[in-house]
Amino acid sequence: MKPCLAAALVCTGLAAAVPATAHADFGPPQPLSPTYYASGADIDLGIEDDGDAAAVYSDFGGGGVWWRRRTAAGTLGSIVTLSGDGTGESDVAVDPVTGRALAVWIKRDPATRSLVVRGRFRNADGTFGNAFSVSSTAQTIYGLRAAMNRSGQAAVAWLRHDGAVYRAQVRTIAADGTMAAVGTVSPAGADASSLDLAIDPSGNADAVWTRLSGDFVITELAERRTNGTTAYTRTMSAPQDGTSAPRVATDPAGGAIVVWGANADGDQAVRLRRLRPDGTLGTEQRVSGVGDEASEPDVAVDPKGDAMVAWEALTADGEVVQLRSRRADGVMGFIQTADAGTDAAVAVDRLGNPVLAWHRPGGGVAASVHGAAGPAQTVSAAAGGPSAEEKPALVENRSGYALLGWNLPQQGQFGSGKPMVSAAPPPAP
Repeated sequence: MKPCLAAALVCTGLAAAVPATAHADFGPPQPLSPTYYASGADIDLGIEDDGDAAAVYSDFGGGGVWWRRRTAAGTLGSIVTLSGDGTGESDVAVDPVTGRALAVWIKRDPATRSLVVRGRFRNADGTFGNAFSVSSTAQTIYGLRAAMNRSGQAAVAWLRHDGAVYRAQVRTIAADGTMAAVGTVSPAGADASSLDLAIDPSGNADAVWTRLSGDFVITELAERRTNGTTAYTRTMSAPQDGTSAPRVATDPAGGAIVVWGANADGDQAVRLRRLRPDGTLGTEQRVSGVGDEASEPDVAVDPKGDAMVAWEALTADGEVVQLRSRRADGVMGFIQTADAGTDAAVAVDRLGNPVLAWHRPGGGVAASVHGAAGPAQTVSAAAGGPSAEEKPALVENRSGYALLGWNLPQQGQFGSGKPMVSAAPPPAP
């Protein structure tokens, strides 16, 4: 299928979601911290139904982990120190109904140098609970992810070295804070990597990762139940896909949409497969265009079960960011090309209208509040720190209120970054 070109072009046809009302652009950037960090900051965001948001950021150079709240009106709250001895990895998950949130981070013991995943709840009334350990200690832990559903049930996942290889571990947490047992969900014998996590409306957690199986890297998924048992593990990709960078989003029926980059015999494509609520698998589908070198996908699912997939592709027009919709019944929309760029991130509102963000060639962060229908907006002329090599942090609530996060580099200091955010208010009713 031939992709539509140019950010200002709307691809008409099946499942091409375009907002019916005008959506405001992203506003002026706001610094979350007064500090430029020499190695940049890890920035993670969560948003509530009313537009209030939580931001957790940590020093990639090792050190502090901080929390900051932003109201829908744009007011930033006080900076709360969660830890003084993090490793630069953190995440946050928010119940969009009540505003209760869970912040997690990887803590280093200064004496033993061992690592542990720690967590702390912010209650709906604004008070913080005590910090607690989510994992056991290990010499190496990374790849931290957290998720929370609209009932306040949460899950946390990470990659832990078991003395031989890295294994994916998952822990579900009830709405009252009770933690189920830790589950090691990836098989022994080969390193798991590229971990992602989502949680369904019933509190079941779906973790995806890549793992070497024979001569090929495959994408796998495990569902961890609220009672602390693993329901099943599934191989999502074809045996010879050669996969990378999987992402997962759950749907309202209790299923999940998984996307990944695949490279089979030189055909580099983005592929998709649905996990049905009963644990069976749908048909694998190609998302990206034939002949394009596509990779690094992202996926978001709306309350109807329709999905939006974004990725980067090397096409005849150069390196571009692309977007495609998939209806709940599996029917694909047209491929849309947003603009030149990489590291595409996508989010959707309750109607499936997408917000898209990416990195500009040569630096900077761009976004479109109309997905690939454009026009593209330069939110920041520069992006720094390790986040310049990752997807921008992007969240959107059901009403279409979007929040974007990135690192602003300090002039003349390569790799440095100050955590920044910018908001795009929802469309007018």
